[in-house]
This record gives sequence, structure tokens and C-alpha cells, in this order.
Amino acid sequence: MAARTSQDVIGRLGATAALGLITAGLCLGGAQSAANAAVLAALLAATLILVAANARGEALIALANRHWLAILAAICFVTYTTATAWIATENFAPLRDYWHPFWRQFGFDHGAISISPYRTIEGVAALFAPLAAFALGALTIHSREDRRALSALVLAFAALFGALSLYWLMTGADARLEAQFGSANAAATTFGVFALLLSARLVRATRKPSDYVLSQPAQLRPLLLPLTAPLTLIVLALTLACLVLTGSRAGILATAAAFAIFGVLVWAPWRRSAGAGELSRSAVFTIAILALVLIVSGGQMLFSRLLHVGEDASVRATLLDMHWQIFLQRPLLGHGLNTFHELNAHYLTLATWRDAGDVGSAHNIYVQALEEVGIIGFVLLTLMLAPTMARAGVSAANKSSGSEWAAASFAAAALALIHGFVDFGLQTPAIAALIMFCLGAFANGAAKRKGSKNQRN
Repeated sequence: MAARTSQDVIGRLGATAALGLITAGLCLGGAQSAANAAVLAALLAATLILVAANARGEALIALANRHWLAILAAICFVTYTTATAWIATENFAPLRDYWHPFWRQFGFDHGAISISPYRTIEGVAALFAPLAAFALGALTIHSREDRRALSALVLAFAALFGALSLYWLMTGADARLEAQFGSANAAATTFGVFALLLSARLVRATRKPSDYVLSQPAQLRPLLLPLTAPLTLIVLALTLACLVLTGSRAGILATAAAFAIFGVLVWAPWRRSAGAGELSRSAVFTIAILALVLIVSGGQMLFSRLLHVGEDASVRATLLDMHWQIFLQRPLLGHGLNTFHELNAHYLTLATWRDAGDVGSAHNIYVQALEEVGIIGFVLLTLMLAPTMARAGVSAANKSSGSEWAAASFAAAALALIHGFVDFGLQTPAIAALIMFCLGAFANGAAKRKGSKNQRN
């Protein structure tokens, strides 16, 4: 193996620090409070600065060339949302006509586009966590050795987070696993993402199974899969068990849909090959069977909650209709980033008080994004995420190095977007940072191997 340079070492340390900080944020409830979100963003940004300061110039140029559209959209979004929080006086004519009606209702001689500028500033600060995480992933993961090292970190941190979550469940008063998030739905999103990443590690391991497995008859090889990556399989089972214990109906269904996407990408017609390829496809079957066994044996809570779908759907419908109407009041500019609580309180009526009087989100990330940042901000958010997901999808579709990881990162982002139709996991800073870190790390396509010796991921 070629000697590692100081940039390589710093890159590995940066990736370790980034994933460690994100996991710490997950353990602290997803860093949902303004203070925790700002601290997570500051620490990730500081790590990014240290890594970038020691990175090769060509690596920084390559990052800018690959993700120029997403970077430009992020800059525009931060600039736009920050501008909406600027409190101007009556004498500043250019923005006066765009003030939120709230300011004039109380007769202020000053105002802002945002209904709550300080909340918007908090939202901008929190946004730097996923942005920095994405850049860290893109700057620190380049080769197969980098991916292998990162996959070991994912394994360790997933095991730690899963074990802690089970401990909190057994020692707490909650009937459903919430993992300090205060929401089983957010926990379900997190465990779904970890399960996809661990599945990529498992599939990757079966690409080059041990000589013992290959020496066995073809009919027995799928049964010997645990011998290929036993620790990964154990942690994957732990993660899926935690997912089932959340009892999140939408979270489990979204994870199932994401696994279907992942399965198609790693078990597509263009991947058909003999030998190790068959074992890779058997890994997908093994994961599916494992999930089915866990749901059937331990999903009583999930099945009982399915009986109350109608009641919960009525509440979600009230929220959706209420906040869609709020969006229609200011469709272009929105009411201000991160201002859901103020909007929900300001626009409550007697008809919506019962269902919307004590909620933390609109339970639909798209409607909430539209009402907060308007069509302008929503388009910029789309331009930040869509090109990166497209790159991950293309990398996953190509039968090249790291395609399993690209498939997992694409499916993880899809999971959050699907679940976002009825819940809010992607709005949690640490969860968004985890997904964006993976997209940055694994959406770069094939990378050259540094060493000459062939090793498994």
C-alpha cells in the first residue's frame, strides 16, 4: 500500500471527526434546539476549515467543479434567507413593500420579510451543519481505502447509537423507541439511514467473499453469508430491531421503499454476473428476510398502531390544509426560514386549535419549506439537493468502484424525502448532516485505489 500523505491523514481524521460529531448530535436529540444546532454547525464548520486548509488545491477545484450548481444554490439560499431577517425602517423603500403583514398589523415603523427574524437567523446557523457535513464528505473520501475506513466508522457509530437507544428505551418511560429525539418518527429516519449504509457494507463484503465461502457448493453460499461479514450483519440486525421498536408506520414504510430502491440499484440487470455477483444479490435477500422476521416477531406495536391510521391522518390533514393556506398568503417570498412555531401560533383558529395547537412541525417538509421560504427558497433548496442526488444515482447505476455506497446514499436521501411527506426527520440538523455527509462522501463516482493490494471494503 502506498504511503499516506499528511493530507490523507488529515482527511481521515476529518471524516472521523465529522461522523463522530454527527453521532454526538444524534445522541443529543438530533441537535434540534437552537443552541445545539449552532454548536454542531460551528464544530463541523471548524473541522471543514481545518481539512480545507490542508487539502490539495486540485481537490478543492474538483469539489467546486463537481458541485458548482449546488454550491451556487447554497450561497444564494443563505444570502436570500439572511436578507429576509434584516429589519429595515420605513425610510428603506426597496424592502418596505415586502415586509411581512405582521409588522404593519402592530403599527411598527420598521419590519422584515420574515415574521420572526431571530428565528430565521437561528435557522441559517443550523443550516451550516448539513452544508459543512456535505463538504467534509466530499473532501475527505476519495479512494476505496477511504470508503473502507469510513464504513468501519459507520459500523462502530451505528452500533453505539443503537445500543444507547435500546438502553434509553429500557430505562425510560416511553413505550416507543425515540432515541432522545422526542419523536419516534425522527428515530425511524435515522435507523433507516444507518440500515442502508450497513447494507451497503454487507453487499460490498459479499462482492469478494472468503475462499471458504467460494469453495462451497453454489446452493450453500447464500446460507454462509454471515461468515462473510458477521459483525456487520449483527449491527444491521440491531439497527433494524431499533427501527421496528420505533413503531413509526411511515418511517418503516419509507425505509422499505428506500430498500427497494437500493435493491434495484445493486441487483439490476446490468449487474448480472456469476460467482460473487450472486452472493451480492443473496445479501439483498438476506436483509429482506431479516427485516421480515423482525417485523413479524416484534412488530405488535406497529400492527396495533396501524389500527389508528384514520385518526392520525385526520390530524395531519388539518395541519396540511392550515399550513398550505399560510403558504398561499405569501407564495413567492414565504414567511421566513425556521418560523413554523410563530406561524402556527399566529394563524391558529378555533377550528384548528385541537389538532394544531401543540405541534412542532407541519408533518410535511415540502409544505413547511414552501410556507417558510416561499417558491424562491424552495427552488434553491431543490437545486442544492437534486444535482447531488442525481450524481449519486448515476454513480450507483454504473458498475464501478463504490457503486454500492452511492446506492445507499441515494436511497438514504430518498428515504428522508419519502418520509418527509408525513413527518420531519430531514428538518432535524443532525439527521440532515448525516445524510448530506454520506452524499458528499459517496456521490463522487469511481475512485482510484491508492494501494496495489486488493482488499475488501
